[in-house]
Amino acid sequence: LKFPVISFNAIILILIGAFLNIIALFWFYKGLQVGTVSVVSPISSAYGAVTVILCLIFLNEKLNALQAVGGSLAILGTIIVSFKLHDLAKLKLKNISSGVKYGLIAMLGWGIFFAFMKPLVNDLGWFFPPLLIKTLGVFYVLAYASTAKKDISFPKNAALFIILLGIIETIGFLFIGAGISLEQTAIVAPVSSTYPIITI
Repeated sequence: LKFPVISFNAIILILIGAFLNIIALFWFYKGLQVGTVSVVSPISSAYGAVTVILCLIFLNEKLNALQAVGGSLAILGTIIVSFKLHDLAKLKLKNISSGVKYGLIAMLGWGIFFAFMKPLVNDLGWFFPPLLIKTLGVFYVLAYASTAKKDISFPKNAALFIILLGIIETIGFLFIGAGISLEQTAIVAPVSSTYPIITI
């Protein structure tokens, strides 16, 4: 793979995209910390709907009836199976509301982020945009940790797990980039947003 010439517009999109992805990740984990998985995960995984709306409006993508129904069912089905009614029944309203706002921020962040991917993939190919965004994200985290005086050290016995997690997530992003290079983002995003089903 030959490293492409990156235009100024692409640089701006990469900087914003990496920032949106990190913000979404931060608030997603914050939601899990203060709220509950049964609330935060289904909300954040609805980012596919946000991406579809943005792609249809701003990127001039078009879906036929079958694609629209399929995408809607994928997003709706993921949300439904992610909610654990047994857990929700035991929750207090305060716990639910505290997780909702963080889940919504993550949903919007990822929804906008994946809409940014299409012009980047069109300009730079499927491989480099996800890789550059993930790499830049590491620098964002390090810069934040340094500025906010946050300790980001972790136990040595967790190092292998964290490295493996990073590699798997990056591979996932690369496959999304490959998908966007072959198909409309409005189709790829709802499919990628079904990730909670694998976890469940």
